Amino acid sequence: MEFKSFRIDVPGKGTVDVEFNLHFNDSVGSVREIKVHSDFDSGLPHRPQLMLHDNAWQLYAQLPVMKNDEVVITDQYYNDPISNEIVQRLLEFKEEAKVR
Repeated sequence: MEFKSFRIDVPGKGTVDVEFNLHFNDSVGSVREIKVHSDFDSGLPHRPQLMLHDNAWQLYAQLPVMKNDEVVITDQYYNDPISNEIVQRLLEFKEEAKVR
């Protein structure tokens, strides 16, 4: 396992820092324990997962939502420019791990 991180500069807004652990299992890398921190309201979850959804990798989180006076956990997939860049970079790290 290796700890990795990177930063994305979002013009006019600020920065998004991403930290994660890259695990090695039988020469296949996997990305886990993702943490996202931004210095502006990015709308991204602090602990997303990398999930394959509709044949595309996306950031994913389960979020509590109030419905009819009850808290319901809902699945949320993120498909915006910032989350897409995060996914692209995570996949690059994952691909590099395969080569090792």
